[in-house]
Formats: sequence, C-alpha cells, structure tokens
Amino acid sequence: MKEQFPQIPKYEFAWRSLQVEPVQNSGERFTLGVVVKGMDQKVMAVKLIPTHKLKIIFGEKFGGRIAGALNLCMDASEKFYAFNSLASPWEPPLDGFFSSTMSVSRANSLDEGVFRAAMHSSSFAVADEYERINKAVSIKVKTAPEIWRHCIVEEVVRRRKDLKGMFEREVSIKGSGGMPIKFGFLSENYAAQFDAISNSQSIQTSLIRAQSKLWQLDCLRDHITLFKPQTCELIFQVPGNTIELESAAISDFVEELKYEAGRRDIHLFTSSSPLDAANHLLLKAA
Repeated sequence: MKEQFPQIPKYEFAWRSLQVEPVQNSGERFTLGVVVKGMDQKVMAVKLIPTHKLKIIFGEKFGGRIAGALNLCMDASEKFYAFNSLASPWEPPLDGFFSSTMSVSRANSLDEGVFRAAMHSSSFAVADEYERINKAVSIKVKTAPEIWRHCIVEEVVRRRKDLKGMFEREVSIKGSGGMPIKFGFLSENYAAQFDAISNSQSIQTSLIRAQSKLWQLDCLRDHITLFKPQTCELIFQVPGNTIELESAAISDFVEELKYEAGRRDIHLFTSSSPLDAANHLLLKAA
C-alpha cells in the first residue's frame, strides 16, 4: 500500500512579530502584531490585538495610547520591509516596542501565511477562533461574512441582473501564491470585498481577516492591468442592536478599520442592513 502524504505548500514566507513592553526593562513583552513577507516580495503588516482588548488589559487611557503607538509602528514596519529583506534589522520608532527574530514557514498564499504567523505569535484565541471557522466550513455552516454577502448579492441581482457576473470574480495578484483571489464584486471602475462581524467575541479574528481583505484591494488597484478600479472598498456589516459594553468594543473596532482602510487609501462602508449595503453598491457600480 502506497502511503499518501499531504502536499507541502509551495509559497514560502517569513515573519517577525512586533512586541510591546508595557513596563520598560521588565522583560515582559506582549505580541501585538506581525509583519509578513512572501517569496514574491509582497509585504503585509497586521495588528493581532484589537483596541478594546488592550483597554481591558491595560486600562482605558494606557490601552488607548498603546493602540495609537502600535498603529505608527505597524505602518513604519510595512514601509521599511517593502524595500528591504525581512532579514534586515529594524527598530520600531517608539520606545517600548520591539521586533522579534525572523521566522520562516510555508503556506498557500500570503493571506494564509498571515494567519499562520498570527497563530504562532499571538494568543491561543487566534488559533482557537481559526479552528472554529475551519470546523464551521467543513460542516457547511454559513459564517457571518457569507450570510452578509449572500443577502447583498440577492438584493442587487434582483434589481440588476446584468451585474450578476461581477460577483466573485477571480484574479491573480502577487502574494496569492499563484492562486486566484476571489473578490466580492469587481467591475472596471469599482471593486469591493465583503466582511462581517456577529459580535464582539470575534473581533480579533475579524480584525486580521479585514486587514487581509484591505491588502487584497490595495494590491488589486496597484498591480493588476486588466482591472483598474477607481474605487476600492470594504463593505462591512456591524451588529445593529448591542448592549453598552459590546457597543463600545464594536465602536473601537470600526475606528481601527477606518484607520487601516485610510492608510491604504481604501474606502470603508459599514452598516447593519444588507439593503443599505446593496443600495450603496448599486450607486457605486452605476
């Protein structure tokens, strides 16, 4: 009997984690982000811990300050490694932040590499949530992003049947490991990805996933010749009715998305209503 072994992924990537030492010279550091670079030289810097969790751990003011400082360090790391090898030493521009040694692994794409780096660098919460999503997919349970996309597509196609073929178009970009990336909506002048969050418990994984989709839209606009959309946008569903504590966490999360979208010059549309999102998409795609 011939033994069958899983195929080894061909896309090689490297990463460094970005750590903070809240009490200087204490030696206690927390990983807050990762910067990942693929074999095709594509780079993605991703925050792993959302602002509301930093505020829970370190307090409202100190946690907010750490979150703001993290934004500056993540942006600086991505800009530096866009033009330098990940093996090159880099020091964060702010005191109290540190870059780890470089690690190397393989995945099917840079997106998958980011999740692998997150699972190995951050808390168990990332790994647990990632496994939960994979389990849901394996038993064909629709996730919040899938339900959100389905409702939008259904409403748009009901009113504009000619747009049906523009949903879920696939194109290959650098960082995709040679595999085409599926976009939520793609026309000659407009591109969108869809995402959603059901409650504050899934913010950590949603933050990583949303940053990945913003990166995809950024790459689509800058590197693809077939499609050159003037507007690239993340259409994100946020919960409608939430309790006060959950509402504050969601509000912090939306602000983080605005920052991440802004630094890539990507538009962000948030709503709890698929109908509002469908109307918005029809307006943009007109």
